[in-house]
Amino acid sequence: MSTCGKCGNHMFRVQKSEPSGSTFVVYFVQCSSCGTPVGVLEYANSAALLQGIEQKINGLTSKIQQISYDLSSLRSQLRR
Repeated sequence: MSTCGKCGNHMFRVQKSEPSGSTFVVYFVQCSSCGTPVGVLEYANSAALLQGIEQKINGLTSKIQQISYDLSSLRSQLRR
């Protein structure tokens, strides 16, 4: 069981914060009793962002394949 190094509490919370002088936001994992930070999480979930980008790329790939097929069909028809 995780324990706060300052007060010995076993409960923690996540607190959104923009550190002074920074241009980014982070989440601090901190003791729910005394507020001592015990960790930091990135604000933007990189895995979720990458998954969204992957889905968009897959969608574009599918559309490009369809356009390529349509152009090939059009070329065949124009040659006739």
